[in-house]
Amino acid sequence: DSKKKTNFHYKVFKSIVNKFNWLIPTQVILYNEKNFRKKSVLSQFTNILCQMWAKKGNELYICDFSFVPKTMVIAYSSMSVQNNQILTSISVSIGTKLYEYMFYSDLKENTNNDTRISPSIKSLLSKALSSIGKHLKKSVENIVIYRDAVNEKQQKSIQLYELDSIKEAINEANDKLEKKIFENTKWCLILVSKINEVKMFFKDSYKGNNQTIIENIPVGTLVDRVITHKEKYDFYLNSADSRQGTCSPTHYTILHDDTELTAIQIYKLTYYLTFLSFNTTHSIRVPAPLYFVSRRNKFTSEVLKNEIINPNKSYSIQFNSRFK
Repeated sequence: DSKKKTNFHYKVFKSIVNKFNWLIPTQVILYNEKNFRKKSVLSQFTNILCQMWAKKGNELYICDFSFVPKTMVIAYSSMSVQNNQILTSISVSIGTKLYEYMFYSDLKENTNNDTRISPSIKSLLSKALSSIGKHLKKSVENIVIYRDAVNEKQQKSIQLYELDSIKEAINEANDKLEKKIFENTKWCLILVSKINEVKMFFKDSYKGNNQTIIENIPVGTLVDRVITHKEKYDFYLNSADSRQGTCSPTHYTILHDDTELTAIQIYKLTYYLTFLSFNTTHSIRVPAPLYFVSRRNKFTSEVLKNEIINPNKSYSIQFNSRFK
């Protein structure tokens, strides 16, 4: 509309698009000056900018990961699909660039009674590390792995099956490389659970209109004592704002760790990774690499449904040009 072209926001929007040679947005919204500052309209406008920004491979947040040098981040998720098969998706950071990831997926028959244990984590991880390792110039000292949470019984199964598979995959990938990138690499496995019964709020609530008002804890709150396990290495982190109800922080359980990373480094890394989602300008409840593989699994299972994967055919699902 020619009348809208004299608008200040239109000029700013157009100048930015032209300057960075952005793609044409896939969504268009109409607004007026009076209603533009409403949260619903503003969030739509912000969402469009986020999507356009992500399509060009730029970053909404510039997180300084220098406190964990020579460190890679991996996330994986597994779920049961039709015909007793386990679908596993994995995301691997491109070297120490912890804001760029490559994705891999595989579907295999369930080899044990537990439907959450991944039978293909070894082959997927070995393939990913050997592919990325060819392009790395410096050795990797630490690998931090995030996995979607399981119950107490399934944690024991992971200790029996997946821990050895991860260790063997790292050694196997190192043997395939001419330059031994992962020869002295140490790693840790962190289980991430969004669903738990722990609720957190301020002790000193205030009263208003003859009733007690409970105030949620702020974003960034971390708890690693008193309510945590005595025999386990775990912590709670509230990395997302709770708009309704009482805050339920995410529970992290470190199942294996032979790295020299301190607890503070792991806490800080976990929190920073929640800012790397391109769908929002805020942080999310789990590290973004894990969030993306969980979405990939759900999307893949919905697409496949009754189809059978041909092992000789390459299946590639691409969410965004930035994440391949």
